[in-house]
Amino acid sequence: ITSANECGRNGLAWARRRYGRDIDRSHLCAGSTDRDVEGCSIRVQMVAPNPPADGPVVVFESGAGTGLAPWSTVLTEVGQFARAVAYDRAGIGLSEADGQLPTPQHVAKKLHRLLAELDLAPPYTP
Repeated sequence: ITSANECGRNGLAWARRRYGRDIDRSHLCAGSTDRDVEGCSIRVQMVAPNPPADGPVVVFESGAGTGLAPWSTVLTEVGQFARAVAYDRAGIGLSEADGQLPTPQHVAKKLHRLLAELDLAPPYTP
């Protein structure tokens, strides 16, 4: 796999089926990690100034089936002055599918749980 988007809509499960093994993700979006959100592994990247700012958290939300990879450069820039987060929604990029339809309510609930897992409290700035 040469890019995060190559995993497609079915995420890591698709890559495992196609390649018959776990994939090496270390070169995709350096600094990203996996977090468990309601039993589903979600890939997230967070950047913050040193020392971390107390202001709002800037959340980068992708659409059209893309993950966090397109935000890598701007995430680093924003992370110089604010806490910035980008993530792969469930079933997108390298996050596991959770078997739920991605309704706005479900996506928002999952995002709020991810932000809580990261110990990031509101306010959030989209």
